Amino acid sequence: MILEILQATVTDNVIVARAIGAAIALGLGAIGTGLAQAFIGSGATGMLAERPDQMGSAIILIAIPETILVLSFVISIMILLGIGA
Repeated sequence: MILEILQATVTDNVIVARAIGAAIALGLGAIGTGLAQAFIGSGATGMLAERPDQMGSAIILIAIPETILVLSFVISIMILLGIGA
């Protein structure tokens, strides 16, 4: 009886730890992406004011930080599922 309760507690703690780890991974990735896009967006706006023909480059530069967020999402899913543990 006591062993079952302790085992359930350990399992619950692992689930909670995975959820917290996934939240931290996704949250920090989102913060990093937001900061990067803020700086890149302001720089791209200035570039487009002087050279409107560089629209394609500006869009690519703004889209690059999104890969950080996608990667952090994949990592958080891996943490939740326990892949690599």
